[in-house]
Amino acid sequence: VRREIGRALDHFCEHRPEVLWGLSRRMLRYNRKRRMLGLRDEMLRQENSPTVWGEVGRFAFVGLAGLAPALVGLMGNLPPYKLTKWLARRLAPDLTKIHSYQFTLGALLYLPWYGLLLYLAASRHGAVPAVILGLLLPPLGLFARRYVAYLTGRRRQLRFAGLEVLQGVRIQELRQQRKLLIHDLDEALQEYLESLEELN
Repeated sequence: VRREIGRALDHFCEHRPEVLWGLSRRMLRYNRKRRMLGLRDEMLRQENSPTVWGEVGRFAFVGLAGLAPALVGLMGNLPPYKLTKWLARRLAPDLTKIHSYQFTLGALLYLPWYGLLLYLAASRHGAVPAVILGLLLPPLGLFARRYVAYLTGRRRQLRFAGLEVLQGVRIQELRQQRKLLIHDLDEALQEYLESLEELN
């Protein structure tokens, strides 16, 4: 795909550079206005904007319902998670190796951490609660990550809903600019494909 994109760019640079100039100006204008409002591109794909009260309700319901298990998951998994991430960034020779280092270091750090928590739980509350805790810690840690990510996304959507109320005209203009940009990109792609057919 990247090679074909490069060939398309070469084609327009050689035969119709004005197409690239027009697309780049329109894209820069769109991205500048979008960033001024603090919006992501995927937010502007939505034709129907979220409502403020709907987003408040979802944020509050999920936030309250998932708070207790998320706190347990955070307290039980955050220290080794942060340490693993910190060490991986410093020990990995390049960015492509970070995930493999996180996996290896995670196995080395999580096992003694869980062992310490289970020992403390068993010494204070007995073996059965310790076993239950050991079974629950990994899935609660995953739940806590999803919980934080979900609430972060809902907070963005809540802000977007508020912006839609306060600056709805500007957001509609941005949506229209996005549609025109996609239309121009589609036309450029079609022109490039037709030029390939003529060569063949």
